[in-house]
Amino acid sequence: MKPEPQKRICGECIHEYACSAWNRGNMHNTDARNCANYETVKTSNAYYIGVQDGMKIAKAETATDDNELKSCPYCGGKVEIFENYLKQFGVHCTVCGMITFFGNDSQNKQKVTCRWNERAGT
Repeated sequence: MKPEPQKRICGECIHEYACSAWNRGNMHNTDARNCANYETVKTSNAYYIGVQDGMKIAKAETATDDNELKSCPYCGGKVEIFENYLKQFGVHCTVCGMITFFGNDSQNKQKVTCRWNERAGT
């Protein structure tokens, strides 16, 4: 037996108002299981971009000279700290693509910053 598609209604979709205008009527409780344009706020690209922008702003607001990262030892490029899907922090060079983690210290962003800046190299 084929599983029934997850219940989706137009009232949860970010396109509800546009569809209502296009179809000239209230679509708030309309079944949207077959809608090709159905998109909720948290599944939209706009939400993802907003989250990324928010992270960049927060990073800029908390940046100080104390936690400035040394440049890449391979190419001298700018590096940045990132978090992977395992919630581990690592260092990534934006020029040559080098990536490194610091074992158990990868769970803490401040420890990664300290370990990166204490290493031998440029």
